[in-house]
Amino acid sequence: MFYPSLPTRIGQYVLCLLFFTALSACTFQKAVSKYEKSKTVSSDKKATYTKAAIKKFEKAAKKGKWGPGPAFYLGKIKAEADQSPRTRIMVADTFCQLTDQFSQLPFKLKKKLAKYKASKSDVVKAREQLEKNIYETMSRAGSMSELLYLKSHSNCWPDNMVNSLYGIVTNKTINPESKVFERPEDDKWIGLPLELPDESTIKNDPSYSCFSLKNGNPWGISYQDAAIIDQHFDTYILQDNFAAFWDIKENIWDIFRLHRPYCEMDHFKATFPNDVVAKDCWYEDSKDILCESNLRSLLKFHKQTPHTVLDPEICSQILCVANVKEQIPDLSMEEAEHLEDVRQIMNLYSSLIECGPYLRADALIQKVVYFAKKYKHHKMIFELAVHTLDFFATTAQFELAEKALTTFQPLYPDSMVCTQSFFFQISKQEFFDDFGEKLEAAKKNRQIPHKVAAWNTDVNDEYSLVSWGDTDEVFFVRKDGTGFAQVMTSFHENGKWTEPEVVPELSLSNDIILLGISENGRRMLVKSNKSLHLIYRPDIDKKWIPSSPIPLSPRVADFAWLSPNDSLLLVEYYSSPLRANQPPKKDIYMAKLNEEGEYAGLRPIGGGVNSPFTNEGNPVMALGGRMLLFTSDPMARLERKDMYRLNLKNPYDWENAEEVANLGFPINTAFQDEGITFLSEYTGMAYFHRYDRCNKNKDIWEVQLAPSNFPQNAIRLAGIVLDQHGQPINQGFMEYTPNYQLNVHAQVISSKGTYSYTVEDSTEVVRLFPEVPGYYSEFDKNYHLEDIPAGEIIRDTFRVTSFDFIRKNFKLINSTFKKGSAEFDNPEKAFPELTRLFKIAIRMGADIELHGHTDDTGNRNTNQQLSLDRAQAVKDFLINKCGFPGQRINVFSYGATQPVASNDTEEGRQKNRRIEIKFKMPKLVSGYTKK
Repeated sequence: MFYPSLPTRIGQYVLCLLFFTALSACTFQKAVSKYEKSKTVSSDKKATYTKAAIKKFEKAAKKGKWGPGPAFYLGKIKAEADQSPRTRIMVADTFCQLTDQFSQLPFKLKKKLAKYKASKSDVVKAREQLEKNIYETMSRAGSMSELLYLKSHSNCWPDNMVNSLYGIVTNKTINPESKVFERPEDDKWIGLPLELPDESTIKNDPSYSCFSLKNGNPWGISYQDAAIIDQHFDTYILQDNFAAFWDIKENIWDIFRLHRPYCEMDHFKATFPNDVVAKDCWYEDSKDILCESNLRSLLKFHKQTPHTVLDPEICSQILCVANVKEQIPDLSMEEAEHLEDVRQIMNLYSSLIECGPYLRADALIQKVVYFAKKYKHHKMIFELAVHTLDFFATTAQFELAEKALTTFQPLYPDSMVCTQSFFFQISKQEFFDDFGEKLEAAKKNRQIPHKVAAWNTDVNDEYSLVSWGDTDEVFFVRKDGTGFAQVMTSFHENGKWTEPEVVPELSLSNDIILLGISENGRRMLVKSNKSLHLIYRPDIDKKWIPSSPIPLSPRVADFAWLSPNDSLLLVEYYSSPLRANQPPKKDIYMAKLNEEGEYAGLRPIGGGVNSPFTNEGNPVMALGGRMLLFTSDPMARLERKDMYRLNLKNPYDWENAEEVANLGFPINTAFQDEGITFLSEYTGMAYFHRYDRCNKNKDIWEVQLAPSNFPQNAIRLAGIVLDQHGQPINQGFMEYTPNYQLNVHAQVISSKGTYSYTVEDSTEVVRLFPEVPGYYSEFDKNYHLEDIPAGEIIRDTFRVTSFDFIRKNFKLINSTFKKGSAEFDNPEKAFPELTRLFKIAIRMGADIELHGHTDDTGNRNTNQQLSLDRAQAVKDFLINKCGFPGQRINVFSYGATQPVASNDTEEGRQKNRRIEIKFKMPKLVSGYTKK
């Protein structure tokens, strides 16, 4: 056998090595060539070239001669084939790792790779382009799961870019309308569709709830996204979205059962261990039963486990399994009866919280009694009692409410059987006692709210009504189902409200809230784009002019109120630090307008309004600073917010206040009640909005507050001022003089001629007098406090006469004289009339001409002197009895030359024995307007 020599064998080895090296180089080169070719060929050939390129890149990668070059190209191909953010994030992360590998390559290999566009700079450029594409894609429709994946694969990302993306996706997921960092791209967010389990999914996996089939997804977020935000990205939530995330956290259990099967309840408890549901003593047992979702097991668990807070879920799942599963097991008579009971319980509950029960009153009470005896200590049964009482109370059926209360209370004993104390277990009797107190007050007050049909629709939300003056012009917000909001206005004309019209210049944003209008109707306080604005109009028939935001602390919440003279601002204020994951304490704070025109020195109001353990908000003041209306949630264990009032003994004097009082039924309900947005001091009507559980939107309601709600020893004055033709005066002031003093308070008369005023607590008597430039008021009014029931409105009509009308038409009717004499023939009527003449002349600031006349009895010279004497008699009375300046009176005599009646009768001759008046006014006061 022939064996080559050693040198020959070495040469062969070298040749072989060179061959395989060349072959490897050829493979990479061909792979690059195939890749480049794939970009130029038709689409039907592209896949063939791409597949060939991948195969050769993988082969070249195994040889290892081209370092990270093949991996770089494989990453590019993968990113081009699959453009999903998750894939591209993974490729970008691969490129990040390859960057270090490229840095450690020998110079020659770097140079060779550069020839094939696979240098370190190419990798960096490709990675940066991927990051840019990922950013743009996720800024429009990123998901929280993709964001979580990015969090663990973003080593090479610039901090500002990745943090920006965290903020965008997190906040847009919470609220798609968010203006994140005020980017111009904010309006391009499309998000990802939210999928809820449909009936087919629930049928195939009964551990899903039917909750989503009826309720949809009002929170607009999936459980998975909410959990990811809570666990990983809560620090990126913008303050504007804190409230939305607080709402998500408070309802996270409902969001969980909208999206996830009950078999994942372990995840819920691990993620949200402090949620009230997760703390239930029967949570683990409930999880097993709900996960299994066997009808017979669910019925047995419901019967044997009355105290669980998950009672509503058990009842709902019983019906879900019974209605959705195709095969229902043969139930015993007892089980079938139990199933029918659960069905009736849930149907009755739904009818009570929606449009009203389907049973008549007596049958409804008896049905609740039946369930209370049969299913003692169940949460759903207590809820039936609560909402039955609420239905009777809020529909003003007070006698039925009293009957139901007396019947129900003994059937619902308190019982503490779990370390986590739930309201429905230990405070049922507290609820019934509280309800009884409010019911007694409601029976006395009889305050019946009414929905205002002229403003409400069945398909939109109407809310946040404000008005001014005599409530003839109102403004409110109307929002449609897409979230588009417009400010509307309506006028009271000819006894009815006009069709609401859009006010474009006030429709500033979709989150606008109207907070109040000044007493002259020309300033409006609104909340828009998370800021307070004070908007003006030059006159009530002019357009509104937007203004810059009022500079305030970022801890100011949604609602505020501004005093009529702009000097005092009340706001909802977060009194504890703001954190995304935990709602802070909310109180009512006040700020005064300083010399620099800013509202500074925010501090809590007094009067015992702000409680340490509850949230207070929705402040509105009325009656000239004597009454504060607000909301609070002392019954938070029932998840209810009610309307309250606080009466002050003196305007804005928080140190001298009565006790805080609940406005009671039927204004408040067992649900969350919004605050009063406007109280008309002219009509005594209060306006608020309420969620209508029939048409599923907000509507505006009105209610006449009972007198017992108003401050004790307070006179509420209201009325209208008319001219000599019976038309409303739209100018001037109504003056009030209290306590026999000369200190005068004044209020502008509205454009409709109306006024309203509440006197101070210390007032014993009040005098009212209209002060209208260019007009004379005939009368004033006086009222004694001790004669007026507390809280009532005293209405008056004042009539004033213009100076011009008086100058043309004034006559002395009763100031006539005895025959042949300058002595008045009827002093009892003449003297009051002359006193009235004095008052008119003084009010007008006019000089007086007195023209004396006689009848034709006697000769001409005698009558001439007699007429002069009569004019002088009037002058003497005005000077001596009334104090009118003598130099401002001129007398003239005309004898019998200008008769006004026939001298053939005594009656006619008496009319001719008269004095005529002419007013001489150096400058007629006229043309005054509130402008």
